[in-house]
Amino acid sequence: MKSNKNFWLGIVAAAALAAMGCAEDDNGGAAGAGGSGGSGGSGGSGGTAEMAMVRVAHLGTDLPTAENTAVDVTVDGAVAIEGLTFAQSTGFVSLTAEEHTFGVNVAGTETEVFSITTTLPADSISTIVAIASVNVETDAQSPLNVLLFDGDLTDLPAGSGRVLVGHGFDSVDFETVDVILPATCEADGALVEDLAFATVEPVGDLPEDNYVIALAAPDSCDAAVGPLTAPVTPDVATLLIAAADADGAPQVYAIIGDFESGDMMDPIPTLAPVPAM
Repeated sequence: MKSNKNFWLGIVAAAALAAMGCAEDDNGGAAGAGGSGGSGGSGGSGGTAEMAMVRVAHLGTDLPTAENTAVDVTVDGAVAIEGLTFAQSTGFVSLTAEEHTFGVNVAGTETEVFSITTTLPADSISTIVAIASVNVETDAQSPLNVLLFDGDLTDLPAGSGRVLVGHGFDSVDFETVDVILPATCEADGALVEDLAFATVEPVGDLPEDNYVIALAAPDSCDAAVGPLTAPVTPDVATLLIAAADADGAPQVYAIIGDFESGDMMDPIPTLAPVPAM
């Protein structure tokens, strides 16, 4: 698998340029295309295209198959990321701020598993997380779904982190869950109530700390998953995703901040259980 970061950036930039059709602005010439990860040439008097940041994570257990979870991610029909496997995330890349169609193919083929069309606003910071839909009732339903996280940090208080949670564990016992702080649940209630499968909700802006959280049945303060230690890092977004692990058991994965380790394909960690007292 290719892992050079500049290679990936060049591929995604090429996909974005293809989506734009390399059209010229009414008032200026077209901007020059960048090299392998390089910057593009200067545009004419029409100005520079507005951009958005996006990354993709794979938390779809058994997708495309239990034996091989590798997928290719396409942007507007062109392959942008090759060989993304279960519990991996890419880093952020730049795309033009406009409507794009993101697809997921079986790796090395043109067999599409899922696609979604969404508009990326200018200066937005988006994370697209692929999750598995296990309870598929008809052939028209896809076994793959997505969670879309908005990483905007507008008005984030100094010293705090912005926390969002997504529900990607498809089970009849977990159709909806509450996100709780077990120590204060009885007095204060849930942090997030009735979080439904395939939805994302804000937890809030929390001061830097390690928080003990759990997933519980609606209106319950008894942990169904956890308790777990969730770190909140100041000045970044923390994305918590409930999803199955490779064995099908519920876990809570954490994507924190830019999530850069130097590799383009990073393993997504799970929250650590709180040690028994």
